[in-house]
Amino acid sequence: MKKLVLSAAVAFFATASAMAQTNVDSSTQSGTGHVATTNQDGSANNNLLNQSGSDHTSTVDQVGADNDAITSQTNSGSESTINQDGDENWASVSQSGTNQKSTLTQEGDNNIALTSQSGNGNMSSVMQDGNGNNATTTQSGNNDSTLTQQGNTNVATISQTGENWSEVMQDGSGNDAIVTQGGVGNSS
Repeated sequence: MKKLVLSAAVAFFATASAMAQTNVDSSTQSGTGHVATTNQDGSANNNLLNQSGSDHTSTVDQVGADNDAITSQTNSGSESTINQDGDENWASVSQSGTNQKSTLTQEGDNNIALTSQSGNGNMSSVMQDGNGNNATTTQSGNNDSTLTQQGNTNVATISQTGENWSEVMQDGSGNDAIVTQGGVGNSS
C-alpha cells in the first residue's frame, strides 16, 4: 500500500511540474516569404504572432515566467524582434506598411512596452532594464526612435508623424518623458 501511495504522489508532482512549465506559441501567417522564430525557456510564457502580406520576419526570445509577447505585421518587408528576460513582462508590436523595423528588449520584471508603426521605413528601438517600466512608441510616416529605460518605474511616450527622429534616455527611477513631433526634420 505504501508503494501505491508513493507512486501516486510522484505521478501527481511530475504532472503538476510539467503543467507549470507550459509555454504557448500561437503563430498565424498568410501570404508569402514570412519567417518566424520563437524561443521560450521558463514557464507560462505566451507568444501571439500574426503576419500577413509578404516577407516579414519575427523573432521572439522569452526567458523567465509569465511573459507575454504580441506581434502583428501587415503589408510587406517588416521586421520585429522581442527579447524578454525576466518575469511578467508584456510587449506588443503592431506594424503596417512597408519596411518597418522594431526591436523591444526587456530585462527585469513587470515591464510594459508597446510599439505601433505605420507608413514606410519607420525604425523603433526600446530597451528596458529594470522593473515596472512603461514605454509607448507610436510612429506614422518615416520616423526613427530610440527609447532606453534603466532603473525602475519609468514612463516614456514617443509619438511622431511625418519624418522625425527622437531619442529618450531615462536613467534612475520614477522618471516621466513625453515626446510629440509632427512634420519633417524634427529631432529631440
